[in-house]
Amino acid sequence: MQQATELIDSVLMESYGYLPKIISILFDHNELFEPDVILKYKEQSNDGYLYESTQVMKRETNYTYKVWLCPYITSLYRQPPEVLHILITEIPEDA
Repeated sequence: MQQATELIDSVLMESYGYLPKIISILFDHNELFEPDVILKYKEQSNDGYLYESTQVMKRETNYTYKVWLCPYITSLYRQPPEVLHILITEIPEDA
């Protein structure tokens, strides 16, 4: 979904002021310290799972992003988690 890319780009621009070439996306169903994004499960969709953002960068007014996750998520979790906490960070090119 294009909104997933828009969400990632939005977080990166707010965090760094530019779009890094290499990034890391860490997600967990357990609460992470100061997550960039919190997604809440909505429904199964096209063999995958539809989530909606409930928090993006602690903004007062949030635009709700719809994010489709592929069925691979059930390889990591028995069922799609109700909530995903996400950190999006730059990886330096020389790392």
